[in-house]
Amino acid sequence: MRVFKFTMVLIVFLFLVLAKPACSASLNLVITTDRQASGGVYSVGSTVTFTGSVDNGSAVPDALVLFEVDMPKHDPWIIRTFTTGQVPAGPWSVELLNVTPCDSNGNPKYSFNRGQDAGFTVALKNNAGNPNHVLVTINLFFSNGLPFLLRTVVNTTLDPGQPWSTRIWPINIPINSVVGQAKVYASVFNDYPKNSGLPYSPEKSAAFNITSGIPAQAPQSSPLGMFNFTVAVMSIPSMPIWLGNYTAYATTFYGFSMASAQTTFTVKLIGDMDHNGKIDITDIATVARAFGSHPGDSRWNPAADLTGVIPLVPDGKIDISDIALVSKAFGVVTIPES
Repeated sequence: MRVFKFTMVLIVFLFLVLAKPACSASLNLVITTDRQASGGVYSVGSTVTFTGSVDNGSAVPDALVLFEVDMPKHDPWIIRTFTTGQVPAGPWSVELLNVTPCDSNGNPKYSFNRGQDAGFTVALKNNAGNPNHVLVTINLFFSNGLPFLLRTVVNTTLDPGQPWSTRIWPINIPINSVVGQAKVYASVFNDYPKNSGLPYSPEKSAAFNITSGIPAQAPQSSPLGMFNFTVAVMSIPSMPIWLGNYTAYATTFYGFSMASAQTTFTVKLIGDMDHNGKIDITDIATVARAFGSHPGDSRWNPAADLTGVIPLVPDGKIDISDIALVSKAFGVVTIPES
C-alpha cells in the first residue's frame, strides 16, 4: 500500500511538472532614432526617423503602440498610434470610428486656403460593458512631415455602448503653411504614454489639401514586428521650433503583458553663433571672419567649424561649406534653449 501511494504521488508530481507550461518570454518594446549612435543631434531643417520594435521572443506582427514626443518644455508635440505591421483584429473596448475634415457647419471639406479656418469631426464608441475614461487627440502634419498642431479634443468618460462625436472648430491654417496634401491623425487612449497610458484602438487619419494638392511622401514600409516614423524638425515664422532636448515615449499591451520604452534627441540651430535662436547677418559675419583658418591660427574660431557639428566630428577648417551652411539658414527663427 505504501509503495502504491508513493507511486501515485510520484506520478502526480511528474504530471504537474511536465504539464506545467513553459514561461513565456517577456514583452519587449524598443524605440531608437536614426542618429542615436552618433549622439542624437539634429539640425533645424532636418528630419528625425524613429524605429520601433516589439517582440516576445519573436517579432510581434500585430501589436498596437502608443507613441508620444514631448518638446523641451515637456509639452506633447506628437501623439500617434502605430501597428507593428498588421492591424490587430480587435475587438476594441473603445473604438475610434473616423476623423473627417469639415467646414464650420460640420460638412466634410477637404481643401483649405492658407489663413483659412478648418474643422475636424471625430467619432468613437464605447463597446465595453462598463464606463471608460478616454482621451482623443488630433495631430496635424504638413506634406513635408512637419507637425503643426496637436490638440486634445476629448477628455471624458464614455458610458457603455455610447457612441460619441465632436467637432473641433476653428483651427487656423497658418498663412505661410506648407502647400500640399496635409494629414490629420486621431488617436484614442486612456492616458499619455509618459504616464504609462495605452491605446484603445488603431488611429484614424484623413488627408486634406492646403491651397493645392502636392502628394505627401509615402511612409516607409517596415518589417513585421516593427514601425517607422519620420518627422521634420523645421521652423517657419508662424511656428518657430523649440531648441533643446526632446523625449519620445512608447507603450504597448500584448498577450496580457505591458511594455514601455523611451529615447531622447536634441535639436540645434546650426550657425547660431550668438545663441539667440535666429540666424542673422551677425552669425554670417562671425563665420566669415574665421574663413580660411585652421586650429592655431589667430582667426580660428572652433564654433565656426559648422560642417562637423552634425555628426559631432569637426573637420578642423573653416571653408566655403561652413559659410554656405550658415547662409542657407539665414532668416530662420527658433525658440532658444532656456
